[in-house]
Amino acid sequence: MPLFRGATSKIILAYLPVYQLRATLQDYSEQIRDAGLGETWDEFTDNLRKLRKDGYAVAHGEVDRGLTGVAVPLLQDGKPKKVLGSLSYVMLDRDFDGRDMPTIIGRLRAVGARICHSISAP
Repeated sequence: MPLFRGATSKIILAYLPVYQLRATLQDYSEQIRDAGLGETWDEFTDNLRKLRKDGYAVAHGEVDRGLTGVAVPLLQDGKPKKVLGSLSYVMLDRDFDGRDMPTIIGRLRAVGARICHSISAP
């Protein structure tokens, strides 16, 4: 799975700590630029801030041509900024209908919350 392409990866990236993002941009600036995530620190963090604000990512054909992915972050219970991973739903581009987004995102969030609770439970 590419680090800077696809909904699955991008939503995880959006929740990484600032020190990791700085090191990532320094080490992978060309790949980040090529993925359309920004050429500067400000552009990069603005794009990631939008993903965090939205709470999900959507990507069309970034990993596999003809497929659209939707992903939500899996955040540790009690620590909303610590990302554990992401949960994704992938469909054919031709089956993607933006009107379905609230349902898809709602279901991903509900399942994701159960996963996070299970992972975080003692």
